[in-house]
Amino acid sequence: KPVIERFGNVNANGGKPTVSESRAPLVDMIESEKDITITAELPGVEKKDIEFTLPEKNIATVNVKGERSFYKEIKLPISIKKGSAKAEFKNGILEVHLEKEKPSKPRRKEGEVQIG
Repeated sequence: KPVIERFGNVNANGGKPTVSESRAPLVDMIESEKDITITAELPGVEKKDIEFTLPEKNIATVNVKGERSFYKEIKLPISIKKGSAKAEFKNGILEVHLEKEKPSKPRRKEGEVQIG
């Protein structure tokens, strides 16, 4: 199911828009049985300015400080195994692979048929 999120640096807190200094990068999250892959677009950013953290088992943050400032908090669908993160940064694209704490079985929706 597609999810539409706000993009840019305008936040609507309490109905009144505010502009923050940091922009929200475009982020895509792909979940498989064993892991989660997060891809963030960070144009014009250098590798040394990127900080990716997991402050909680089900939350990740992308924070970039420097000439271009980005910040995004990402809610993860499941807890992540501690110390399992592997990241790559190339051509303005940050890709992070996170191993799930407990691998999940693929969920089938009612009426969905498995094709063999």
